[in-house]
Amino acid sequence: MACTQMKCSKNGATSSADFPDDLIVEILSLLPVKSVCRFKCVSSLWYRLISQHRKKLPKTLSGFFYPKHRLNDEGDLVTFPTFDGILGNQEQPFSDSSLAFLTGYRQILPKDCCNGLIFCLCWKDSPIDEADYVVCNPVTEEWVVLPDAGHESNALAYRLGSDAAMSPHFHVFQILEGDVEYGYVSGVNIYSSETGAWSYKENGWGDNEIQIVDMRGVFFNGMMHLLTYEFKILAVDTEGKTWRTISLLETMILGNFL
Repeated sequence: MACTQMKCSKNGATSSADFPDDLIVEILSLLPVKSVCRFKCVSSLWYRLISQHRKKLPKTLSGFFYPKHRLNDEGDLVTFPTFDGILGNQEQPFSDSSLAFLTGYRQILPKDCCNGLIFCLCWKDSPIDEADYVVCNPVTEEWVVLPDAGHESNALAYRLGSDAAMSPHFHVFQILEGDVEYGYVSGVNIYSSETGAWSYKENGWGDNEIQIVDMRGVFFNGMMHLLTYEFKILAVDTEGKTWRTISLLETMILGNFL
């Protein structure tokens, strides 16, 4: 039977040239990044197509931003963001120009990241002693300034939670300190981008002497997971309704996680 609707090759297969570019890009976006890189070598047409639509296609992970501590000229301990590449041990100071769309700020310090979103502390141009907590998407250049949480003075840490596969909304977890001397966790303040507000929840883990390790949390299955010094993993959901404690084996010493 002759092919009347679409051009066919001798073996009956449909040529990729018959498909619109948007459809091909949509298909490529569902493939692993290694496959996409290989398809760039198919022809000059495929190379041009993939290069022009690279923002819509999966990307390789180049490295991580993390906080680093050093002494300045006055002997004070300062913290600054540092980049560590996967392909080498090169160290690159974070450049504010990478987030140039965040206007009105003189210094931008990334604190956490999760599934393409970055949580930053942004110092204003004026007044210079004021700062905002901002969550931004470097790809879409969309950003949200978080309102005052009301517990800034006793915040132990901030953790960002986002999973577009489950929800288009993100959450920021503010871990609160109940004991200044020992740093015990008293509760969690949770910001929801859906409501645009913070919600305070008292410690629901059944232990008033919890100390979390100063490292990034893991957002998984709609829950933020934190590591403690007591050989435990703490988990809380985005609404502060479900609290879980997972005990680790004693052989999994803390040094393995740091």
